[in-house]
Amino acid sequence: MSLLRRTLSVSAVLLLGLSIPLVLFPGWVVEGVMGQEPTDEVWLRLLGTAGIALALFHVLVLRKLDDLWWWTWAFVLFDGVSAVIVLLHTAVGLPPGSSAWPWWAYGLGSAAFAALFVAGLAKAGQERPFA
Repeated sequence: MSLLRRTLSVSAVLLLGLSIPLVLFPGWVVEGVMGQEPTDEVWLRLLGTAGIALALFHVLVLRKLDDLWWWTWAFVLFDGVSAVIVLLHTAVGLPPGSSAWPWWAYGLGSAAFAALFVAGLAKAGQERPFA
């Protein structure tokens, strides 16, 4: 459970740390830091709010990990599908003038977290099987 516990903790902190600035300063984050084209800020604020809620779900599962370890499959699904979408977007659909590094970082980070969650689930399944 220790790998799963650490992965959930780090993921929650990163989600919270990256989502709060999207809610408070969406234009600065996307245009200034990420080097992307300007976009409607309401979508960015909604994305930041969803990230905060997702971080709270990480903490919820973390607090009851001994009983709810298998709920981590939801985070595997989210991170895995996010990685595929973002990496494909970066490889073939990035608009001209947009910086690619934030998308590569997001996609590779999501893939890494999905892999860490799967590894943690494999270990947790051996420690606490369903039956």
